[in-house]
Amino acid sequence: MKNTFYRLSEEKKLNLINSCIKEFSKNTYDNTSLNSIIKQAKISKGGLFKYIEDKRDLYLYIITLIMKDIIEYQSRNVDMSIRCYFDRLNGLLDCGFDYYKNHELEFRVMLNAFYDLSSPCHKDVMAIRKDLIKKYQLDLLKDIDWSQYKENKENILKISEYIIDGYNLAFIRKLDLNYSLEELEKVMKSDLDLVINTIKIAVKG
Repeated sequence: MKNTFYRLSEEKKLNLINSCIKEFSKNTYDNTSLNSIIKQAKISKGGLFKYIEDKRDLYLYIITLIMKDIIEYQSRNVDMSIRCYFDRLNGLLDCGFDYYKNHELEFRVMLNAFYDLSSPCHKDVMAIRKDLIKKYQLDLLKDIDWSQYKENKENILKISEYIIDGYNLAFIRKLDLNYSLEELEKVMKSDLDLVINTIKIAVKG
């Protein structure tokens, strides 16, 4: 983003950000139109390009903003007294669902970004995700008792990547099935508990 963007008033900045979130929640990167964002934000095309380099610049800024917000929300709300990694992971994913309940559009933007493999920005998105996880990982893993597992920490974290990806993909599929929020939460929690408890039995020392 250009320096002029950061000099905008908070109201104008949020107006542009929210317009982008609405568009990116409904469309893939390639199908998102800057003209639609311009229309929603009620600015001119020339005005938009005073603040951004191009669509990619704007998209990656929005993705970074949302991913950081989600991870910070999880950091603030997960029960850090839990010393079992898989129970902590379960709690983190539960926090992710809580975030979705209050920020549905933002959550959809993030999921679209993760799994839109045709996007020319996909590698950039995954790099941003990796960097943010690395930045917050020490805090999120604080006081975990790794000695209770027969697998080492690195392998446990590798297993958890598959759990997280599987959870997110299941979430995307179920969003298309028109569950009510209560039904979606119940089925996601039930499925997650099944996976977590099964893996805990397999890796316990």
